[in-house]
Amino acid sequence: MDPKSPRKEHKPFDQSIRYKLMLIQSVIFVIPAFAIAYFLYEKKILLDYYNALIFIFVLALILGGFILLRQILDRVADLAEFGKKVEQGDSTALAAAQFEDDELGEISGTINNLIAKLEKTTDRANQRVIELLCIKEFADAVREERSKTKLMHLLLEKAMAATGAASGAVFIRDERGSNFSLVDSRGVDPVLALDSGAQMMELVKSGEMGPGSPTFVAPLIEQDRMIGVIALGAKQGGALFTEQDQNVLSIMKDHLSSGCEAGYLDSELQDRVRELNKRTEDLEEEIRIRQETEDKLRSILESSSAISIVSTDLDQIIRYWNKGAENIFGFTAEEMIGEKITKIYVDDPQSREILSQARNHVIENKDATSCEVRELSKEGSDKWVRLNLSARMDQDKNVIGLLGIGEDITERKQLEQMLLHAQKMKAIGTLAGGVAHDFNNILTSVRAYTELAQFRIDNQGAVQESLDQIMNATDRAKEMVKQILNFSRQTGEEKKPVQLGPVIKEAVTLLKAALPSTIDVVMALKEWECIIHADATQVHQIIMNLGTNAAHAMVQSGGILHFSMIREEVDRKTAAKIPELKSGNYIKLRVQDTGCGMEPEVMKHIFDPYYTTRETGKGSGMGLAVVYGIVKQHGGAIVVKSKPGKGTLFDVYFPIVSERPKSSPRKATDIPHGTESILFVDDELAVTEPYLRILEDLGYTVTGFTDGLEALTTFKAKPTHYDLIICDMTMPKITGEMLAQRAKDVRSDIPVIICTGYSDAMSEEKAREMGIQAMLPKPLAVEELASAIRTVLAGKSYNAA
Repeated sequence: MDPKSPRKEHKPFDQSIRYKLMLIQSVIFVIPAFAIAYFLYEKKILLDYYNALIFIFVLALILGGFILLRQILDRVADLAEFGKKVEQGDSTALAAAQFEDDELGEISGTINNLIAKLEKTTDRANQRVIELLCIKEFADAVREERSKTKLMHLLLEKAMAATGAASGAVFIRDERGSNFSLVDSRGVDPVLALDSGAQMMELVKSGEMGPGSPTFVAPLIEQDRMIGVIALGAKQGGALFTEQDQNVLSIMKDHLSSGCEAGYLDSELQDRVRELNKRTEDLEEEIRIRQETEDKLRSILESSSAISIVSTDLDQIIRYWNKGAENIFGFTAEEMIGEKITKIYVDDPQSREILSQARNHVIENKDATSCEVRELSKEGSDKWVRLNLSARMDQDKNVIGLLGIGEDITERKQLEQMLLHAQKMKAIGTLAGGVAHDFNNILTSVRAYTELAQFRIDNQGAVQESLDQIMNATDRAKEMVKQILNFSRQTGEEKKPVQLGPVIKEAVTLLKAALPSTIDVVMALKEWECIIHADATQVHQIIMNLGTNAAHAMVQSGGILHFSMIREEVDRKTAAKIPELKSGNYIKLRVQDTGCGMEPEVMKHIFDPYYTTRETGKGSGMGLAVVYGIVKQHGGAIVVKSKPGKGTLFDVYFPIVSERPKSSPRKATDIPHGTESILFVDDELAVTEPYLRILEDLGYTVTGFTDGLEALTTFKAKPTHYDLIICDMTMPKITGEMLAQRAKDVRSDIPVIICTGYSDAMSEEKAREMGIQAMLPKPLAVEELASAIRTVLAGKSYNAA
């Protein structure tokens, strides 16, 4: 209700009547009060008159309070009734309200005015709430939606709701900026139906359709560029658009602009995100591939048993040690990481120098290099390693350490040593073969003339004895040449019963000639007659290798090298201490020196192949390994005892056998004779002449030649004249093999005996295949030659002893 509107007139209230009524109310209340007071006084309940007066006064105050309270409550009840009607929307309540022109009446009028103002404020607040809700909903939609067209549809809806417009339309501008296209429209009036770009731009520029106008037209801006237009009209009740409407719409346009920009940025961001995702996927794939490669490489490195990979820093401290290194050197990673790499260096100046040069080269040139060096295993044995060294560098290309990749080539080195040894022995064998051939020819001549002299001297005592000594000397020389050949070829004879004493004596005699004069060689061969089942050549090797090692230990200060033979019965208790032995009878060969001796650690490896304590180039490390192998082959055992500075002792055990060696030399009276015709061919006149006389003394008709071709020509001229051909194997113009073949081409049944000082070209098996009936080694023994002649002429093959 308007406070200025006229109030309804009413009659003034008589103040005297009010007082009279109040007096009557007081009397009605006071008389009973006095009666009660008197009653209490008479009953002595109130002690005195003074107290009675106080009681009456209190009652009077209570009465006045009740009267005032009733008046106030009446007015409050009237106001409550009035407020209830206003709350229910009864607008006539204000006009019909009657109030007294007292204090409460004035309060009621003021409240009436305040309520009227509150209604207007509430209407405006409700409108603001609607506007804020529309702005919030549009802002929320802008955050979620990125389609410009959908946002314009929503903008029109929320703008009409916020401003109360009954119609509206929104237009979008094309890329060229010349035309506008209608996006959405609702209750459009003729003004809003404009679709001409020029007209729309003119309206926007003129600003005629804004606040204070029944129609509102505003541009939509994105990044300082107009992208469209929104037009609103027909507010309820014909109201005009206000500044508040413009503000609301401006806020919505700002949200639209930011949303479009966000959409543009979001689109660009999505492109970037897709690109980054693609790059991320590619990177993840590359990382996965690299990880797989690293895992495979790590697996290979860790599982490799033949390749060692060791990483060190510049202080030579080991930082990585793989399984291959563990397998090659015997040290675990826990034992080596943190240790210096020099822990596996051998005590060899040459190997250390090679490693030092390789390391310096890598650090100075940052370039990989490779070398072959000896390194030390945990067991103390040497390992040959082919080592490839490369630099480990940081991001600034500074060397921070070394990476060594090593391959165990110990076996290959052993094979190389064996090959070199075999080549050396082959060369020695070739040389020995040539020497043996010439030496056997000389021995053949000596033996032939000696035997010829024995035939022609009638057993004259002293002369015959001298000739026998010459024969014995030629026999020993023949055996020595045979042993030299067997040793140089590293092939021995089959094992047979051998009298050990003479074999050792021969070997020691050969060894003594090769030792310096500062070493005294002593032999104490008591058990001379002991027989063992052995290869004499291999026994020679044992003596030579043990003697050479002993001499090396005494090379600086000299000493005594002692050889002895002792018969020993090995019982079970002794056999238990020497695992290779069984109980039985043995001959013990003891080789003892007074040299420098050996440390216990060295003694553990002396029988290992290629283990040596000598400087590089002064020993192959195979000598004692060969000795050990030969002893094992002969069913024996070898025991070593040594102390530093006290010398070394080797005991070699050979089983004793009861079988006796074969020896049945023929006597001159047993030599068979004959009368056949023989063609004898040898390029050495010193051989041909004595054997012509010997064969003639045996009754044969002999034609001798020193030229093989001349002999062949003679045979071809008279092939049936000869009953037998005896020829040397090695001759200048034609070999014995070729001579035999060509002779058999002329006459296939002609018997042939070939004599040889030494030849690898002919074997007994090959001779038999060619039809050659016998091969005799030089120097020729008369009894053996005569026996072979009779056997061959009888149509049989002859096997030399």
